[in-house]
Amino acid sequence: MPGHRSWVTRLAAPSRAATRAVGHVPIVFDAVFAAMTLDALLHPGPASQARIDHGSCLRAYPDGVDPAVASANIATLYANAYASVFGAPRTDREPPLRSYAQSGS
Repeated sequence: MPGHRSWVTRLAAPSRAATRAVGHVPIVFDAVFAAMTLDALLHPGPASQARIDHGSCLRAYPDGVDPAVASANIATLYANAYASVFGAPRTDREPPLRSYAQSGS
């Protein structure tokens, strides 16, 4: 979505949020997202901005992630999503409500 900013980026690096946009698909390979996720998994409670290496804000990918592989995987994720959305059957109406979902069933 144009203009969308990742909540993870805003939380970890509010001063850089205006210049760092991360979409829903590439976020899985994002350095800040990885740092926030690891922090949340390794400490009790939610992720903490104070524990995050702010150097991750300057990197596109986390340490150990091959940029070429990440870029190829992001392209594959987008292609699969496109094929799923635009290749799905179309209908002009909702299907009938199944009996188990109807009131009094």
